[in-house]
Amino acid sequence: MLRSDLNYDVLDDWDRQSKKAKAKLMISCFEALTTDSSVEDVREMLVKMAPGVKDEFGSHVANSEEAVEIWGELIRVLHPLAPKPWDTLFIGSPRYQGGWDLPQNEVLFVFSEDDCFERIKTSAGKQLDAMLGETTTLASWTSYSC
Repeated sequence: MLRSDLNYDVLDDWDRQSKKAKAKLMISCFEALTTDSSVEDVREMLVKMAPGVKDEFGSHVANSEEAVEIWGELIRVLHPLAPKPWDTLFIGSPRYQGGWDLPQNEVLFVFSEDDCFERIKTSAGKQLDAMLGETTTLASWTSYSC
């Protein structure tokens, strides 16, 4: 049930400040881009906008949400059928953050597995269905520690 006394067009102070900070960040990063800018120029802009940061608590990507939003918008415009990123990752220490098999000290964009891959049943899986007289489904469990 919607309350009629609420004005949904008005932003609260936190939203207003957040949007101003995002706009300032985007303007500072995009100001060097022109219509003649290359893909490499855009990559450099994204690296500048969302650097990996190491501190006493571990590591993270500065401006991660903004980078994901901008990268997703670029993909949507340039390649509408391509998946959009949903997170960023920066592994400064695989010992404490896991990710031994991932590039270290680089900002990584994370995409949803479901958006990028399709799982199909193998012939062995089809045989299992026939043997059981029912359709088996995929269940996946992942555990990790930070």
